Amino acid sequence: MYTLVTACKNREEHLTESLHHWVEIPKISEIIIVDWSNHRPLYDLEKVDRRIKVLRVENEAKWILSYAYNFGISHASNNYILKIDADCTPDKEITDLIPGSRHFFAGYWKSGHLVNKASVNGQCIITKKQFEDVNGYSELIRTYGRDDEDLYDRLINNKNSRIEIPTEYFKFIHHDDILRTKEQFTIDKTKNPREYVVSTTIYNEMRNYYIGRNYVWNKKYNRSSYKEKMNGKQKYYIRDMKTEIQISSEINNLAHLFTLRYLTAQKFKKNMNYTETFSEDYCWQIILDSK
Repeated sequence: MYTLVTACKNREEHLTESLHHWVEIPKISEIIIVDWSNHRPLYDLEKVDRRIKVLRVENEAKWILSYAYNFGISHASNNYILKIDADCTPDKEITDLIPGSRHFFAGYWKSGHLVNKASVNGQCIITKKQFEDVNGYSELIRTYGRDDEDLYDRLINNKNSRIEIPTEYFKFIHHDDILRTKEQFTIDKTKNPREYVVSTTIYNEMRNYYIGRNYVWNKKYNRSSYKEKMNGKQKYYIRDMKTEIQISSEINNLAHLFTLRYLTAQKFKKNMNYTETFSEDYCWQIILDSK
């Protein structure tokens, strides 16, 4: 049997619609919803079906996928995990895909155009053991972009093969791209052009790529810990901020400069080697040039 794990911050409308599809999927014996400080607590969703378990984490100002899914999957009772975004309504046959001791299933971003979904790779089917063997999602990645690909790369490096989930298994609720990052950044491009660049998906993907390649997440890192609390009869959790891994200014600066040089190379339509000696100021000059 499978545990379906999803996480949500202020995308309740999508989640509610998807949930009615998920409860119809065979072999799903548990549905874990991580309520990542949604404006309105989602406990009432447990009434939809007895298999649903809502885990509410409070006091989280920003959406951080790696924290939310590590927390949710750690509570799964089954070894087979179906990790699904809140806007995904997969076909019932998806549970016919069974991960093995040396293979897992994941969507592939290059096929996303077939279902009009760039981040189709966010959906995966893995075993809990595979997940724990690589220590889950990298909690050094705290913005949108490459969080899933980083996990898959480490699973492959741990001698697991990746099998693409056919796109015909997927359906998605359409929404604007801004919904993916609105809980992380709200930047006015005209007033803060540099901050706007830093908020874009491509910037964060490449910054996270640098971090993932140069600071490989593994079991030497401790994942975030959570304190269980009660509000009347309702259980909730608080992430212990003291256990959060501090990313040094050196790592942040190196990842930032690497990304600016990448964006500069894209502007010039050149190979990255072309920009490897460019200064940060010069990169900004090229990136922000409107021509």
